[in-house]
Amino acid sequence: MKCPLSQMTTYFELRETRFRWGDCIKEECAWWDNDKGMCFRASEPIELRLIRAILRGIRDKKGG
Repeated sequence: MKCPLSQMTTYFELRETRFRWGDCIKEECAWWDNDKGMCFRASEPIELRLIRAILRGIRDKKGG
């Protein structure tokens, strides 16, 4: 799996900047989510949808 965090690489000799994705280092990475077994950046949309659903449930209970 490739790391979803892009890494900007500047090639001074070629005078250009490229974005590349390195290999995911999994458990060694600060972004690794042990509970989900994936990079947090990849699981973030899942978490945000869950939070949104919870907040909507709270709002609906309050009658808002």
